[in-house]
This record gives sequence, C-alpha cells and structure tokens, in this order.
Amino acid sequence: MTFLQLMQALEQRLGCHQLPVNPRARQLREIFESGALHHDLAVRLAHEIYRHNRCQKTGDPVQRTLTLDAVMPIRREVLQANDTDIDVFRFIEAFCEGVERSLQPPLLEDKSAAAIRAPTVSNVIPFERFRNRLRLKSLA
Repeated sequence: MTFLQLMQALEQRLGCHQLPVNPRARQLREIFESGALHHDLAVRLAHEIYRHNRCQKTGDPVQRTLTLDAVMPIRREVLQANDTDIDVFRFIEAFCEGVERSLQPPLLEDKSAAAIRAPTVSNVIPFERFRNRLRLKSLA
C-alpha cells in the first residue's frame, strides 16, 4: 500500500471532514485539499507516517510496523495530555484503528480457515406449523 492509498483509506473510514485527502497529491505538502477538522494533528500524523516510512513522494510504499511506530507516540501524547477533548480523543482512536485495519497483513489461506468461512446450509423449519402445539395450559 502506498502513502496516498493509506491516506485515502483513512479518509474513507473517518470522513472527508476529518481527512480531506487530495487524490492528485504528488508531494506531502499537497496531501490535504482543505483544512481538516483537527488540522494540526492530522498534518502531524501524516508527516510522521511519511517520515518514518522514508517516503519521497506520495506513491511510495508504507510498512505496517514503521507506520505504527510513527503513530503510537503521538497517540500516547494526545491521550495523556490534560487538555485533550473528547473529539480529539475520538479522532486519534479512529485514526489509529483505521491505520491498523488498513495495513493488516492478509490472512493465510488454508483449508481449515476456508472451512470456517464457508457458508453452512441448514433447513429452515416454519414456525407456524408448531405454533398450536406450543400453547401451555395454566394451572391457575
């Protein structure tokens, strides 16, 4: 996954008001089309991901471990700050979850995993046939 693809995936998860990503961005300074809701934090997160992955342009690939190494210190700082409000808290949590899910390694395909995901076929018994049988008489 490239840096731009990661940012676009995060925009899809968080919304364009949180991360208004420019799909034509070639350099880091062009990554946002307009001001994000938490602009300073969003810019800082984008810069750290870009720097930790040693990107030269937005089309360069990002790695999961390097990206998480870039994001986690900022997350810790935001969560420990005394002046963090609930909106910033929710943004950083959603951003980190989005990074985690976007950069998850693909599941290994094996027969046991395929068997677990395979849909099971079952018989559906209409409830109406048995409705009359289920009436219980009161002992009162």
